[in-house]
Amino acid sequence: MTDSRAGRRFLISVGVGAYKDSGIPGLPGAVTDADRVAALLAPMGYTRVLEDLSRNPSRNELVQGLDEWALETGLGPQDVVVVYFAGHGQKNGAKHYLLCADHRPGLWSSTAVRSDDFAEPLVQSDVGHLLVVLDTCFASAGTESVATLAAQLTDRRRGSAQRAVLAAARGKEPAKENKFVDALARVLAKPQAGPSQRYLSVREVTARINELLDSPTQHASHSVVDSAGQDPFFDNRLYVPATARDGLDLAVLARLHKRHEGHYGPRGRGLEHAGERGSYFTGRIPALSSLAGWLSAPHDRKARVVTGDPGSGKSALLGRFLELTDPEHPARTTHPGAGWLPPLGMNVIRLWARRVTGTDLVRDLGAALALPDAERDELLKALGERTDPVTIVIDSLDEAGTAGDQSEGRRIARELLQPLSAMPAVRLLIGTRRNLIPALGHAVEVIDLDNDEHALEAVTEYAHAVLLDAHDPDSLSPYRGDPELARTVASGIAAQAGRSFLVARMNARALVHRQEIVDTAVEGWERSLPGDAREAFAAYLDRFGSGRQRAVRLLRPLAYAQGEGLPWSTVWAPLAEALSGTPCSNDDLDWLFENAGSYITESDNGTGSVYRLYHETMAEYLRVPSRAAEHHRAVATGLAGLVPAGPITGERDWATAHPYILTHLASHAAAGGVLDQLLTDAEYLVHAHPASLLRALDSAGGEQGRRVASVYRTSAHLLPRLPVENRRDVLSVDAARYGWGELSQRLARGREWRVRWATGGLVHPAHRRTLAVDRDVSALVGIDISHRPHVLTRGDSDGLVYLWDLQSGELALTLDSYHSARGVCGVTLGKRAYSVVGDDHGVIGLWDLQTGACIRMLNGHTASVDAVAVTTIGNRPHVLSGGEDDTLRLWDLRTGECSLVIPTARAVKTIQGVTLDNGPHALVHDGDGNASVWDLRTGVMTLTLNEPAYATCVVNVDGRAHALTSSHTYVHLWDLHTGRRVRSLGGHTQAVQAVCGITIDRQPHALTGGEDETVRLWNLQTGECRLTLLGHTNSVHSLSATVLAGRPHAISGSYDRTLRVWDLTSTHTATPREWHSDWINDITDVLVNDRRHVFTGSYDGSARLWEVSSGDCVNALTRHSNGNSVACIVFDERPYALTGEDDHIMQLWDARTGELVSTLDGHESLLCAVDDIVLDGQPHLVSTAYDGTVRLWALRSGECVRTLDVGLHIAEVVAGVVIDDHPYALTSGHGGEVRMWDLQTGERTRVFTGHSSTVEVICRTTLDNRPHALTGSYDHTVRLWDLRTGETVQRLTGHTAPVKVVRGVTIDGRPHALTAADDHTARLWNLRTGECVETVWLPLVATAATAVDNQLIICFANDMALFER
Repeated sequence: MTDSRAGRRFLISVGVGAYKDSGIPGLPGAVTDADRVAALLAPMGYTRVLEDLSRNPSRNELVQGLDEWALETGLGPQDVVVVYFAGHGQKNGAKHYLLCADHRPGLWSSTAVRSDDFAEPLVQSDVGHLLVVLDTCFASAGTESVATLAAQLTDRRRGSAQRAVLAAARGKEPAKENKFVDALARVLAKPQAGPSQRYLSVREVTARINELLDSPTQHASHSVVDSAGQDPFFDNRLYVPATARDGLDLAVLARLHKRHEGHYGPRGRGLEHAGERGSYFTGRIPALSSLAGWLSAPHDRKARVVTGDPGSGKSALLGRFLELTDPEHPARTTHPGAGWLPPLGMNVIRLWARRVTGTDLVRDLGAALALPDAERDELLKALGERTDPVTIVIDSLDEAGTAGDQSEGRRIARELLQPLSAMPAVRLLIGTRRNLIPALGHAVEVIDLDNDEHALEAVTEYAHAVLLDAHDPDSLSPYRGDPELARTVASGIAAQAGRSFLVARMNARALVHRQEIVDTAVEGWERSLPGDAREAFAAYLDRFGSGRQRAVRLLRPLAYAQGEGLPWSTVWAPLAEALSGTPCSNDDLDWLFENAGSYITESDNGTGSVYRLYHETMAEYLRVPSRAAEHHRAVATGLAGLVPAGPITGERDWATAHPYILTHLASHAAAGGVLDQLLTDAEYLVHAHPASLLRALDSAGGEQGRRVASVYRTSAHLLPRLPVENRRDVLSVDAARYGWGELSQRLARGREWRVRWATGGLVHPAHRRTLAVDRDVSALVGIDISHRPHVLTRGDSDGLVYLWDLQSGELALTLDSYHSARGVCGVTLGKRAYSVVGDDHGVIGLWDLQTGACIRMLNGHTASVDAVAVTTIGNRPHVLSGGEDDTLRLWDLRTGECSLVIPTARAVKTIQGVTLDNGPHALVHDGDGNASVWDLRTGVMTLTLNEPAYATCVVNVDGRAHALTSSHTYVHLWDLHTGRRVRSLGGHTQAVQAVCGITIDRQPHALTGGEDETVRLWNLQTGECRLTLLGHTNSVHSLSATVLAGRPHAISGSYDRTLRVWDLTSTHTATPREWHSDWINDITDVLVNDRRHVFTGSYDGSARLWEVSSGDCVNALTRHSNGNSVACIVFDERPYALTGEDDHIMQLWDARTGELVSTLDGHESLLCAVDDIVLDGQPHLVSTAYDGTVRLWALRSGECVRTLDVGLHIAEVVAGVVIDDHPYALTSGHGGEVRMWDLQTGERTRVFTGHSSTVEVICRTTLDNRPHALTGSYDHTVRLWDLRTGETVQRLTGHTAPVKVVRGVTIDGRPHALTAADDHTARLWNLRTGECVETVWLPLVATAATAVDNQLIICFANDMALFER
């Protein structure tokens, strides 16, 4: 046996694609995939071993080879081994087997390898890092076996060994050849990781693979059995060693310095504005010394917060600190080695939070760190891994967001600054008023300037310096020649100002500017001076005499300004006039700057200069709370009046409006109660800043305003990233979906193609917000943090817990541990929010939702903890937990002690506390679907509900504890005291997957959601379904309830990767309409009674006939089950529906009469695709299936007239075509090839190559009377092929996502292609030139499309819209 060497990397890559038993379908791609994996990992330093076993080994060869290699290699703790198996996987009972080349059905132990046996020699070894990848059908079952075996062996080396398993398909799913490796290759080639991350974790690789697979039938999953940190299996090709990656973007730092110099610069010198000369900063030595000592010493992992009353000099101190970081600052010469000088050589990023959002700060911070596109989580991750120290200074946290509303500042504190506070390479320095300090968490040290015992002395010195005005050679200060008088007056000023430098400066400056000599001989002269900032500002204004009102009306617009300030050009003067009713000109502003310029500061916001008041106290003085709505109304009216009229229409030309107007008008209008008037302007909706307008929509009060708000909210999550013209399309379609044709037409102004009508099967006025989470999530848990509603979710593929802010729609926090989260719940303890998380290793963590830190771990479970809940027992919070170790446990949350362990005999899936008979109990839902009640005092099961359940929850009805359970399409209400079923709620059309209780108007209600993609609200006392909420495009798997703006809301999570928020006070009752309730998968046109119609098929099992002119459904065939697609076929000028029955049998129905025409039975496995074709004047059908055949059917009789064995080529896409009166089939499987088959001889006649990824759709078309084909691919392109020559005629590029819809159409007599992709666009192409002649943006991804009489009809999910010119 050889000695173990550190850091070796080995790959065992096995593919089994050829089987001795002819009854087992071959997988030629398996061996190829094994070789491709080897090629992918070779550049990472992996040595491929056991190559002689890599191609079609027998069972004994594989097992013996692995056993001997593991023994002889001497694997050690630093070694890394990756094992990959591609081939058939099959379950036999509870076990998963890998089929070897000599497999014979039924002979499991001798010709197949159990998954855990396959990996056992390596799991038993001393290898430090082991990754097992099973690329098979039902792979998750295999990885569970491997994970179980590995978990049993990790205790002896926990923390030093790592075993991970990765599956290519879920435990109940088939896997398709090559797709997993294709996705893996793309993930490794284009990692979504920054240069600071050395490895790609198995978790993130799995999540990315699932994004690329984007398939409801194939899904990757993973389990990390033990971890010593970052997974060392997959190198991040973008990784740059720490010595090379910790730099800052100097250009961005310079830009931030310039932008904020107007704030920090003058304040750091004790001045009012940049136009003043000299430096008057005095005192604050203890505070500066504290900061210098903190920066010079080892990091204590705490931020520093500078606070104090208004005017105490918070900004001045931070400005002075920044000044002193300059190595050329004079103080470094005059006071060398002073303890208050910060260390040299620091990397400093300066930010200013006044009137900005958390998103703005993340953008600026990311740009400074050379991560310009980083989102909050990416930024925090990069800073957490950073090794080179960086100091971040953020001032005016309490002034973030809208003036007068500190919720944005709290959110920034909680979601951005708290995590930064304790990072080892980050020194965070914050300036804020005291009320925001609690939101910053515990990892802070507060420097309170009001506690400085030398403050009065410093204020005196400062006033003295201002009175002498020594730095201005032209000063006319009357104190310049009399320093003793200046000292006396300065002492009086300080006595009145106390610790306020702001008041001292204002009083001293007023005396200098007025050239007024104070008569200090008058008794009590000091008391004539203002004593606080408001008094000082009022006194300052009083000096204007008769011009006081002029100064006030000119300054007041700055007090109401949003963002970073008001632009002078075109905006400031008109707003002053709007607020005061007095004409104002730029000459007035010139006068203001000449006489009051010292209280106005200028900065550059990137688009030009903006102005604001020197200090927030002045803004507070000028704002009039009792007239706030009136003033905001005046500002909104004034801003709207500044939008120029268009030269042709005479209407407001919002495209030319000032950016301030587009960004902030909605906020002013909402505060002024006039938003409804604004919402009547369609052009404003198109051009307004989406995030600002969305925040304001809750203030819409009138019926029309609320209707507009409903339209806007429908796809608001898409709008921020869309240019104006693309927003037009989306908003116009959504207006039409609400049946508001007039608004739709106004929104589409200037667009060539406009919506005539659209169906509205997926819109509802109760919808308030969509959060695009871009991942499969579950375990929806609502929780309030700092009086803002949030929701916790668990990522299904990555095992992370995410916290979302429901008001902003943004991701607030990610809880990331080494193990995958399973059970999740939320709890508030002492006004602080926490999450309890159970993981797949049996550990329960208590996580602080303000810091993101795990503060306690509860150990005791021996397997995955799938369920957690918090309950109160004896006024103490306890955790209930259960999972795969078949136990229910009770934990004291304060002590961490486990006080009760109850064997349950079955795995626990969900759990909830409930009080029965004045004692604590638990409602438990187990893995077999049983719901039972357990007494937490005795550990005895007291009740079993006698019907299997999919989902459960506890509700209170009439003061008694009840349970809600779901069973298929019904929800049942049970009295937990008696076990009696009280009521059953029926209305869902598919299985109910989620239930949740909520109280509305003091009455108990239930929220339910399920596979029919709806959310329903039920009154539990009457059984009435009050609301049916439509909008999700996939199954609803989770529900939670919360309160927003004092109203009850529902939060729903779906497999469409969105969270939706619904207002449950909506009184909207949907009018029953003949619309599809699931995705439309096919559409074609047909002439019925001499009127043009379209015929659609859907996964809801129905086929519908629609009148083109009106969009009305005139006929429906709805007898078929949900979940199966329906193909639309027209022959003899009649519509027919083709349905799939029992996976491989097809039936043809007359859509007009509902009669069965024929049954097509012959395929032996799951159907893939069909296409109709006319041969000798008779309708035929071409079909493909996973049985490796292509079949040709006579549709009238249902007879199979030809069967083609295409061998190992699994044809997932098919199109029938006639060339020179000869029938052919075009097929494509996985990969970019398209194959042509002669339907008479069965021979493959041609292979079309050119696409670089999977072909998703094939469509026949004709160009110049020659047969052609159009293909759409995952490579984002469309190709036009000449079927006679096999050549590519056109390559159509422009889509930015996989193309899944292609249709050949005729527009104006010329051949075109109508295509659609996952990028939310449909495109129209001229096939002669290859030019894209039109692009239409859609609110949802298109699923089918056609053209009728020069009109485009595009289907997206359940809905469709007709576009015309």
